[in-house]
Amino acid sequence: MKTNIGLFGGAFDPIHLGHVAVVDSLLHHPEIDEVWVVPTFHPSHRDKATIPFDDRMMLCKEVFHDAPEVHVLSLEKDLPPPSYTLKTLEALKASYSDHEFILCMGEDSARSFHKWYGYEQIMAQHRLFVAQRAEKNTSAYHNDVQVHIEVIDHPMIDISSTESRERIVMKKALDEFLPQAVLDYLDDHPELFH
Repeated sequence: MKTNIGLFGGAFDPIHLGHVAVVDSLLHHPEIDEVWVVPTFHPSHRDKATIPFDDRMMLCKEVFHDAPEVHVLSLEKDLPPPSYTLKTLEALKASYSDHEFILCMGEDSARSFHKWYGYEQIMAQHRLFVAQRAEKNTSAYHNDVQVHIEVIDHPMIDISSTESRERIVMKKALDEFLPQAVLDYLDDHPELFH
């Protein structure tokens, strides 16, 4: 019997409590055995991340260090840029043939999934779990994607990395957005957001 892995990727720039909530929802899903968090090495949708890759890796590991069923992988650092989910899945399947990889994402990613490199190939080979922040309505997704989406139970948490970065720059209250490990990191590295 194959181990079902919920694969949750992203820039995590920075990782925030919305990401943590998605992982928690995935861990409570009866068909998920483990969650593998995969920070993007070189995001294909923008020039570069604000926080360096090794620091984003460290923060993800720190945030999930008490969750033995969550693993943080640096895999994309070893793959040719830019980071494409299809290539990551192919590399994982080649290394872990006894695992079933379920691609997991938040609502925002699912809305643009039809623009991803090789998205049709991904849909043909993998299930898609979406942690949706509102009622279970998939009509907001692209036509050929919505029939493949499986919406999972997920609490309403409306946080984005973009808003987190903006709050950091503007020095607004961050406690409700970011885990303590990230807040500590920002205190030690204020130069990243100037």
